[in-house]
Amino acid sequence: MATGRIRSVVVLFFFTAYNAVMSGQQLKLDSTSNAMAIAGADLSNIQVEVKKLSECIYMLVNGEGGNLVVCVGDDGIVLVDTQTAPLAGKIRQAIRNISDKPVRFVINTHYHGDHTGGNALFQAQEHAFIIAQSNTRKRLASGGICGNGTSTEAVWPSADITALPGCTFDNAITLHLSGEDICVLYMANAHTDGDAVVLFRKANVVHMGDLFVTGATDCGFPFIDIYAGGSVCGMITGIERLLPQILDDTQIIPGHGPVSTKWDVKNYLQMLKGTSDAVAKAKAQGKTLERIKQEKILIPWKEWKGYYDADKYLETVYNDVSKAKPENLPAGGR
Repeated sequence: MATGRIRSVVVLFFFTAYNAVMSGQQLKLDSTSNAMAIAGADLSNIQVEVKKLSECIYMLVNGEGGNLVVCVGDDGIVLVDTQTAPLAGKIRQAIRNISDKPVRFVINTHYHGDHTGGNALFQAQEHAFIIAQSNTRKRLASGGICGNGTSTEAVWPSADITALPGCTFDNAITLHLSGEDICVLYMANAHTDGDAVVLFRKANVVHMGDLFVTGATDCGFPFIDIYAGGSVCGMITGIERLLPQILDDTQIIPGHGPVSTKWDVKNYLQMLKGTSDAVAKAKAQGKTLERIKQEKILIPWKEWKGYYDADKYLETVYNDVSKAKPENLPAGGR
């Protein structure tokens, strides 16, 4: 393009969409399911793995979307995130294998379709009541563009009304259900502008959504949705706010990756601070984005390998430090 911007038409709803872009696979947008599917992909062999974390808390993973949490009690089930629409049926069956109690509430950690794609199914078949931060509902309703402001860009359709949260909150909400005190906290302008962290106080488990993804050897650097109000500064602020509420033995569920510890989150925080400071220093010296890329200033964090590479993350941090104003911001809270 004349602007030099390399635009990858890729939807970040599937965790594996990044790999598809890198390998040049054809991607197809399914506007009716609000999810992406890799053309020709066979989902029949995908298995949903269930990991029991406590007497009432289970983690569901399958490698094709965000991590899910199931909280089971005598009065029903609370589900955190619903992953992708094509796999929602398998996820529901995995929950049935845990308990025959109804899914009464769904909590969305943010708007991306690899965390919300199954909303409609759980509303229709479980009559679940969906809860999310106000900006998450706005972005699901409006559709638009997400991306890092440079080379990563995705287009997603507006969600059907059956997939929209029925209850929204601004700062925090607490559910006293399933024998748990479930505290949902808003983390402003972090991964997006509608991030929620879910704390299961009694079980000592926290689902951090994409505010935290496991780094070295797993997910690599984080994707931060600049177009949707995300920022590195907001990620840092959110994690610093959350850390005092996490115990040393708290089981931490990242948006993507294995169960983690408080130490893992602290290590992640130091990476965010170090990389942000390095880019800000280079920017203050008048260096362009291309020059900073050429100088490989993120080499000290070379162990952070994964599906989101150093150059794309560097673009994100540079745009955030520059306070860039990407075009085509979708409607919704900013």
